[in-house]
Amino acid sequence: MAALRTSLIWHDEVMADVVDERPRAITIGPGAGATFVTPDLGLPVDYAIVRPGRRGHVLALGGAMRGTVCVGGVEQDVATLLAQSEAGFHATSIGGIDWGVIELDASGHYKLFFAFVALDEVPAKPLFEADLEQRASLAFSTLLHAALLFATYQLYVHHDTVIEPVRDLTASYVVTRTSEIEAPAAKPAAAAPVAATVAPAMLPSTWHEPDVRPRHVKKGTQSSGPFDAEATKAFDALKGPRQGIDALAQVDGGGTPAGEIGAGPTTRGLPGNGPRGTYHPHSGIDTGPVRDASLCTGSGCGGAPVAVTTVGPPPTDDGTPLTEKDIDDVIHAAKGRLTHCYQREVNRDPSLAGTVQVRFEIAADGRVTTARVTASSVKSDEVSDCLTRSIATLRFPAKGRAVVNYPFVFALH
Repeated sequence: MAALRTSLIWHDEVMADVVDERPRAITIGPGAGATFVTPDLGLPVDYAIVRPGRRGHVLALGGAMRGTVCVGGVEQDVATLLAQSEAGFHATSIGGIDWGVIELDASGHYKLFFAFVALDEVPAKPLFEADLEQRASLAFSTLLHAALLFATYQLYVHHDTVIEPVRDLTASYVVTRTSEIEAPAAKPAAAAPVAATVAPAMLPSTWHEPDVRPRHVKKGTQSSGPFDAEATKAFDALKGPRQGIDALAQVDGGGTPAGEIGAGPTTRGLPGNGPRGTYHPHSGIDTGPVRDASLCTGSGCGGAPVAVTTVGPPPTDDGTPLTEKDIDDVIHAAKGRLTHCYQREVNRDPSLAGTVQVRFEIAADGRVTTARVTASSVKSDEVSDCLTRSIATLRFPAKGRAVVNYPFVFALH
């Protein structure tokens, strides 16, 4: 049986190591509850890079990750897998002989290593280096054994020799009680038979429902009954078989003029609108306008035109440098996740809109090495940070180095 071993590497030094015999979530992030605590790497809080799946473990790649993973004996580039996914995240099942070294951020200082190892290869840790759960389990086991030994000693300890062992505790109580029991008294002689008596028949009931209504009293005197005149009138109105139901049907939520449909549930019977007690909804609940975000990219959107500046010669003599169409094609393929950067913030502030100008550099192999905002009329640092992180994960055609100035226009429909 194999176990998953994951290690957090910082500047090529192993900072933490975890071995799991059964699938569980491996999380990274700044939260105290994360498996590996790291600075903010532009990922969701407590990002589960490994999680349980139907067949074992699932590896989830995202953000600005780089590196190499070997799945099924085939080595694959992490940036290529992310570029092929429109959502900006890539998930794959791992197990068996799979392994990988993943750079968690663009700097490459933080890395995650994973591989599957046999259980007999798992290194044993000294007690002071064991996990908190292991140390707590050992302490509980020690206390439990001590309690069992103490209870065993108390049960099998010898009694004081002065007291007879047979007559202690319960035995002494039983012996004492049985010695005090007297001999059973003799049965009394049979009494003479008594003539059977017949209970007299019950008289017809003379009970009547008391009249709790107040008696008529003279004006100026205080009534001794429990109800006043107004309560008596209401009581009489509810006595009939239908009058009470009809009266209750007049109850509503209040605040609505008679004859009009209220804004909430009501049991008021309205003429021509069915029987009394019918629910009349007012209208649908107003949940506010739908904030449908839109993103326009490239030239012709109202921002500065696209500028592509090649750096150095193409990779091959007969090759062509990067063009504006090459940039537009990759940006358009990732339009969904780029729009998400704006959609998430405009849901909180519907006044956000404008143009964000981004300058990014492309390496000879098509990777984005740097990305930063040069100008923005969208007053949100979150939109700018999310946009640059998403652009850093893109992969362009390998046509040589280039510097690109690109506009992104955000608005609401």
